[in-house]
Amino acid sequence: MHSPRTLYNVIKHIYTYSDKDIWINFFVSSRVNIRLPQNVKVQINQRTKYPKDGIVRLNIFSENEVTFNLRIRIPLWADSNMIKMKLNGQNVTAKRTKGCLIISRKWSTKDQVEIKFPISMRVETDILGTHEGSGSQVRVDGRLINAKRIGVFWGPLLLTVFRTGHGNDLTWVYRGGYNEILDSGGMTGSDRSCPDYISLDNYAYNVDQKQRGWGVHDSEEIIQVTTRSDCVELQWKHALVDALEKTGEIQYRVKVFPGLPVRLQYRQKVLIKASAGNPKVVSEMFLSGIRFSTRQEQYHDAYKRIWRYEYPPVKVSINGKAFFYPKDGQEIKNMGKYYLDNGIFRVECRYEGDVEKVVAIKRERWTGIYLSPLRKNSLKLNKDTIFVIRKDLTFHFKSYAESTCMSEEWTDDLMTQPIHTL
Repeated sequence: MHSPRTLYNVIKHIYTYSDKDIWINFFVSSRVNIRLPQNVKVQINQRTKYPKDGIVRLNIFSENEVTFNLRIRIPLWADSNMIKMKLNGQNVTAKRTKGCLIISRKWSTKDQVEIKFPISMRVETDILGTHEGSGSQVRVDGRLINAKRIGVFWGPLLLTVFRTGHGNDLTWVYRGGYNEILDSGGMTGSDRSCPDYISLDNYAYNVDQKQRGWGVHDSEEIIQVTTRSDCVELQWKHALVDALEKTGEIQYRVKVFPGLPVRLQYRQKVLIKASAGNPKVVSEMFLSGIRFSTRQEQYHDAYKRIWRYEYPPVKVSINGKAFFYPKDGQEIKNMGKYYLDNGIFRVECRYEGDVEKVVAIKRERWTGIYLSPLRKNSLKLNKDTIFVIRKDLTFHFKSYAESTCMSEEWTDDLMTQPIHTL
């Protein structure tokens, strides 16, 4: 109920002004008229695709020449030393103070300012909430910390969130809105999902069986995160451990690339330890699962009850056109790519490597597609065996503005707020 009030206050403070200053606080295509105390009308036309790029253009018109300080907010994510500015097509160096770029001059009847914020990749983590204890060890660019979630950002945009307490599973991807469409286990209930299901000698390994299933050795429990100019790379391992021995491991390497739509690249390597004297029978191996929620439940502390969120049913396609609703256990034609769609997201998955079949798994709360290196129902291994799967994921979505009544340009004069000179 507070959202409309919040939106109104944000709009009102896109521009603020005082006797000798005009602040550009938010970057959104807009047109505003401000009458300064000298009784001079100043019009500012702002043009930008922010946050999809870092370029902001300001066309400034005034009835007469007028002197004021133009103060442009520096976003917290931006490196102020890398910001480039132009005034009427010429490079200019602006003063930087109190989180603002400042141009002080006598403005003519028509001036143009262009600001270019450098957009780069970065990583942030958190340990908020009581769920999942104190988090897992993560090494981010050489710095060892505890984290429950790993957020990969591109400039101001949060692209992806990985949930360390659930196998470092992908739990959220940017779509212009908040909805947590991907299913990474859920907050409550027993109908949980996980990215991999492996059964050796009739023993099932999955993320929720931490006591006897997924075991993480001390040397393997640290998730490595590296920020590069062209991507953020995450690497981690899970050990397959039964009551007596380590039976194998799964290695992950994931790259998150800059820009929209969000694109990720996975490389998953599975090692099963076996020998002639200690053979292993693989009865199931479903890997690289991508799951969409059809219902989520979250316990709300304030209201002491379960909140349920219903999502549209999930459809599958191998060509991006002929979509159908899959059944549990249904094999999907193995064509090197498939699409998942629920009307909010459309995920395109291109895959290669040791993939013999593609299978839909459907549960009460989620529907997913898994890749299996097994053609038959079981496989007996007499030596160490490695399976490798590589996949590229692209998350397509409709623009949030396009799906609402939001206009491409704000033109209401309510976008300004006079403030007292400090």
